[in-house]
Amino acid sequence: MARLLLTRPEEDARETARRLEERGHQVLVTPLMVIDVLGGGPLDLNGVQALLVTSVNGLRAFMHRQGGRVPRLPVYAVGDATARVAREMGFKDVKSAGGDVGDLARLAASHTHPLGGALLHPAASDVAGDLGFLLSRGGYVYRREIIYQARLADVLPAAAVQAIVTKNVDGVLLYSPRSAAIFDRLVKAAGLRAACAHLTAYCLSENVAKAAGDPWHEIVVAEAPNEDSLLALIA
Repeated sequence: MARLLLTRPEEDARETARRLEERGHQVLVTPLMVIDVLGGGPLDLNGVQALLVTSVNGLRAFMHRQGGRVPRLPVYAVGDATARVAREMGFKDVKSAGGDVGDLARLAASHTHPLGGALLHPAASDVAGDLGFLLSRGGYVYRREIIYQARLADVLPAAAVQAIVTKNVDGVLLYSPRSAAIFDRLVKAAGLRAACAHLTAYCLSENVAKAAGDPWHEIVVAEAPNEDSLLALIA
């Protein structure tokens, strides 16, 4: 049994916390970002041949802007968790790249044609990787719509601070380079960096691990950049 800080936004964290608790772990949800959907009406889907989805938050924001109406468009998702949520929302044609934006660009290119229409990417103002550049090299029309933003936490929640100080936590789950950098910044601001020396950082990818800072007791990286591989690290 491990005692864990889960740094995902609150809505994303619910299912992950459930999965961890079913395995006997104790979970303290410690969101580092709050997701805000930007105002506006439904996105214009004329001339769009497919959706490119790089996060569950982007998918939720898209559906919010569309008033919950599921368009008859194929969805190419960066990972399995995002693909699963798309299917739960009612999308019929969903494929997962099971990796990063490079994998997503290759997946989209293998199932679409540059002359078939634009590829629409509902996104935040900050994104990882350059999906547009990768697709433009193949002649695709890439359309990125900024429809949500992530507000960053100013301080660590008091419960997380208490758990770190009293050594009542064993590890921290980090899902993105951005969240890893935020956690590193907040523990330094709270004067807790040395107190984290007993913790294990469970990182979704090598890029996340690079952003995690130091010191840690150990930094471990998932074999594949998906939640199943990340949770498999936790004995």
